[in-house]
Amino acid sequence: MLDQVRIDIHGRPRTKGSLRPVHVKAGPGRCRVSLTEDGQHSKPWKEHMIRALQGAYPMTRWGEAVIVETFFRFERLASEERRGDPWPVKPPGPTAQGDWDKLTRNVGDALTQSGLIKDDCLVIGGPSYKRFVLPGEPAGVLIKVRPAVAADLDAILALERA
Repeated sequence: MLDQVRIDIHGRPRTKGSLRPVHVKAGPGRCRVSLTEDGQHSKPWKEHMIRALQGAYPMTRWGEAVIVETFFRFERLASEERRGDPWPVKPPGPTAQGDWDKLTRNVGDALTQSGLIKDDCLVIGGPSYKRFVLPGEPAGVLIKVRPAVAADLDAILALERA
């Protein structure tokens, strides 16, 4: 098994789309509801992350607890440049930078669907940040994945007690 995965994926990070109910006919007089991911940009970004992961690492389907660190980088828009906004926090709309939790959920899905981990329920934590790119730096996400170890529990307990 790998000790750690570290991959820098270039592109515009996108959030996991919202789920919307879709009615599916299940025969005469019967219907079931299926939840379908909504969002025209989230699926292509997730598929891009999956291809990058599969091209960079053997898919080992880790089956134990893992720590995932994510560092999202967004291009600064001209309006943000003028206002001097220090962080990528643009609200919903076509130029939104995304909710932090939905960004990380899309990464979790990509880690699972790529075959790197068995299920994203195995992610027990890890820091996640978003920021604007530095000059000459591409937009994207840096993802680090490693197996959780006993020292992680000590660190978690120390954070809780602080």
